Parts: sequence; structure tokens; C-alpha cells
Amino acid sequence: MRLGSARYSDCDRRAPPPPFCPPPILGKGEKIPPLGPEHPNVATALCNVSTAWRHEGKYSEAATALQRSLAIWEKAYGPGHPKVASALNNLGVLQRTLRNYPEAESNFRRALAIWEKTFGPEHPGVANILSNIALARQNEGQFSDAENLLERAMAIRQKLFGTEHLALAVTFNDLAEVYSSESKI
Repeated sequence: MRLGSARYSDCDRRAPPPPFCPPPILGKGEKIPPLGPEHPNVATALCNVSTAWRHEGKYSEAATALQRSLAIWEKAYGPGHPKVASALNNLGVLQRTLRNYPEAESNFRRALAIWEKTFGPEHPGVANILSNIALARQNEGQFSDAENLLERAMAIRQKLFGTEHLALAVTFNDLAEVYSSESKI
């Protein structure tokens, strides 16, 4: 038998499978148990599909999916879990897209509090959320706030990644847009 030509039925389930044979996952007659509508993995799928819907302009569907994922994760893990922060951040991005800046900022700030409490004030996730808040503040014409938030995000990224990382370039670009909006450049 040539390597790569084996079928699963060619494998002896009693012996350890050779490296090219897929390991048995379920025994004969076993079925994968259903997750149920409140399982955290369902929330993950909802959060992921909401991003696709947002990009397709299906904002109502995206919002419904995010609200449901948020509720599932809050019930499963509690209100201070990073998964909850992820849903809140995605809700904030959606609200910013819809130009509901105060609601976006509220979701971002709640997510930020969770990230800072869980991972500390100098985590890459903290920098990401600071940038999201800054963009919302910029859209509201609060350029000084946006500038301060982006400078904090930049300091975190510089400390973590150095001065040549792409994340820093994106932050510089965001800061340049704020400066341009303020007529500082």
C-alpha cells in the first residue's frame, strides 16, 4: 500500500493508527451529541456569522446574532468574560458602522473594562478596543479624545511589538486621519 492511498476502513482500530490514517473519533453507531441553542459554541458561530452579515450590509441580522451570542456567553461564563467582551466589541463595530456612536462607545467601553480587568492595561486586545473607541470619538468630532486614545493604543503596541510592526502602522494611519480631521496636518 502506498502512503496516502489508505482509506479509513484500511486502518486497524485496535492498533495505534499509522501517521497517514485518520484517528477514530466515534465508535460504530455513536453519534455526535447536539450542542443545543444555548451552547457557547453556538454563540461563537453566531458571532462569526454576524461579521459576514455586517460586511454584506445585513445589519439587522448581524445585530440579532450578536445580541444572541452576547446573551449566551453572559449566561455561560458571566458578564466579565473575554467572550462577552468580544461580542460587545463586535456590537460596537456594528453600531459604529450604523453611525450610532454613543451606543458603539458604550459597548466598546464595557469591552475595554473586561479586557483590562482580565488581561491588564497593556494587552493587544486593550489596544484594539482603544482604537475602536477612538474611531467612534473621531466620528463624533471629539478629536482630542480620539488622539489621546490612539496615543495610548500606540504606546501599548510599541511596547509589545516594537516600532516596525504592522499594528503600529495602522495606528499611525488612524492617528494621521484624526490629525487631518483636526487640520493638524
